Amino acid sequence: GQDSVGGLAGLNGGIILNCYADIEVTGNGIGGLIGGNYGEISSCFSTGRVSGLNHNYYLGGLVAGNHGTISDSYSTADVSCQEYNVYLGCLVGWHGSGTIKNCFAAGIITNGSGEYPNNGGLVGEASLYPEEAITINSFWDIETSGQDTSAGGTGLTTAEMQTEDTFTDAGWDFIGETDNGTEDIWWIDEGNDYPRLWWELIQSE
Repeated sequence: GQDSVGGLAGLNGGIILNCYADIEVTGNGIGGLIGGNYGEISSCFSTGRVSGLNHNYYLGGLVAGNHGTISDSYSTADVSCQEYNVYLGCLVGWHGSGTIKNCFAAGIITNGSGEYPNNGGLVGEASLYPEEAITINSFWDIETSGQDTSAGGTGLTTAEMQTEDTFTDAGWDFIGETDNGTEDIWWIDEGNDYPRLWWELIQSE
């Protein structure tokens, strides 16, 4: 594997909208959707498995390294690596700069070397300067991930992650409510599943 590998693209410097990746990808510096994001990712998701090969790399369920904007997106991809000094995040491995907003992650993190401080339920590692790497109204499942901490976001139980009020209280725009906007970005089969994007509902009909 090479640096900046993604299930959809290695590097993004533009706008990626309404896309997904259902993949199994292996390498270094890899993300389930994008390896390195320097642009905008919105209304996207990833599922499957992201597996690392070597140490000193970032692995993310959606994005390996973020320096742009990620909004209204999620990952349920599992993230794993057998080596040491790897930054694993169920959504983003390294949040160096930019903004993560209205996102969630519900994958499994596995590191063969045991408990690592570099693992994060949402974000593996972030910039030391909070004003450069911002995370807003974003969540991860502490039960599926096995992670109580993250370099950004709020950890919740599976039941909380499958409750609409959790997200609408945080300002997420759902179908059937207008307090948070009328774009109807999200919907949920409450109690049975995590939030899904509006275009997934259309595809399933």
